[in-house]
Amino acid sequence: MARRGSGLAARLRKAVEQDQSARTVEEKERSERLEAARRARVELFDDLAEVGRELGFAAVERSDEGVVLRRVDRFLKFTANGPGEQVDVDFTGRDEHARHRLYREAALDLRWIWVRERRGREDRVPLFDQGLEVLLVHALDLPDPAASSETAAAVRPGAPDASGAHTDRSGGDPAPTEPPPVKRTL
Repeated sequence: MARRGSGLAARLRKAVEQDQSARTVEEKERSERLEAARRARVELFDDLAEVGRELGFAAVERSDEGVVLRRVDRFLKFTANGPGEQVDVDFTGRDEHARHRLYREAALDLRWIWVRERRGREDRVPLFDQGLEVLLVHALDLPDPAASSETAAAVRPGAPDASGAHTDRSGGDPAPTEPPPVKRTL
């Protein structure tokens, strides 16, 4: 003869076992995601260090904690933040009231995104589309390739102007000799 409450005890024991099993699976998945994020961050740091080496004139410091690119008295620093994929960004000329960081965006196939947070507003730019170029130009005081190509097109006789129309600069106003000013506050 079954004791009163034995059915309840069996149901509760089964619920506890299922809960423990679900927690174990959840913890394993979380651990795997965290490890994948760490690997992605290490790969990012390796890629950034390689970009610095390919520049040829930037000193590169690579450690487990991040990457620092230096040129003369300027720097661009990427530092691991926490156990996962978060990366803090610091650089010469940074607005002290802004926070710069990198993260991977799931909606964009885990592409790295550069975020600038200032006064409750966030600007987001894919790092390897244009964000890294902006950071390198600003932080290391490199010439802006976009401004250089615009200047070259403006100086070349018969080259298309900004509207796409071809111009002849052989007479009239002289071609600009300096690139347009670049906004330097990030």
